[in-house]
Amino acid sequence: MGSRIGAVAGLSAFRHGVAIAAAVLVAVPAGSADASSQPTRPPDLVVRSLSAPPERLLPGAPFTAQDVTLNDGGRKAKESATGYFLANADLRLSVGERAVPELLKDGESAGPAELTVPGDIADGAYSLLACADRHDDVAESDDDNNCRPAPGQVLIDTTPPAVPSLAGHPEDPTAVTHARFEFSSDELEATFACRIDAGEFEACASPFQRSGLSEGEHAFEVKARDAAGNESAPATFAWTIDVTPPPAPVIGDRPAAVTTANEAGFSFTDAEEGVRFECSL
Repeated sequence: MGSRIGAVAGLSAFRHGVAIAAAVLVAVPAGSADASSQPTRPPDLVVRSLSAPPERLLPGAPFTAQDVTLNDGGRKAKESATGYFLANADLRLSVGERAVPELLKDGESAGPAELTVPGDIADGAYSLLACADRHDDVAESDDDNNCRPAPGQVLIDTTPPAVPSLAGHPEDPTAVTHARFEFSSDELEATFACRIDAGEFEACASPFQRSGLSEGEHAFEVKARDAAGNESAPATFAWTIDVTPPPAPVIGDRPAAVTTANEAGFSFTDAEEGVRFECSL
């Protein structure tokens, strides 16, 4: 029925001396008296958006993510928490949570969450999940729509790169006081850190050059670092810079100053070991 009928008033009239009773009828829209008694839908917390995580992380590393949590239900939602997890096909590991205040219908809460990778996590690829109402603080209309995955994946990588390959270095020994080194890594995204002698490692690229080196023994080291922060063992090269001329050779055997021989033989030595000799007549 589109309306209900209600008698509003009774009227009396006389027509030709006969009393006539009449009723005035008013149409009332159906359900208008019961509209306020209809139940409203409970709150429903969902993660509307979630930022992408870093591409690579190490166990125990801190990182930050940003989410927007929405109350998509019909009534106010009490205080809750949006939880974060690293997950793969076999497990889901908690990495932190963010407090969410009371949210009215269609209300939103946006904010960053400070998260930490579990220290015992295994190497592999993981998805970052954000799940509204992680502690079931809110009686929701739907508990199956709380979680949202972030775009992309996180690679947990604890394997260091291989030792860099040294393709170029100074001669050993050398009289040159500058040095040039060329090196590479089998990991395409690797960066490098170099040092000479006992200095601090510093970011470097191939070729690495250093001038003004002192006379004496020197050592060069270079190590590779991957995108997750793992460092290789260093590749090393040791060499000696010698800019001091050796003492003059001592001639031993020699021909007489005046001789009729058409051959001459000489012997000579030097106080410095390992020298090479050059002769001329």
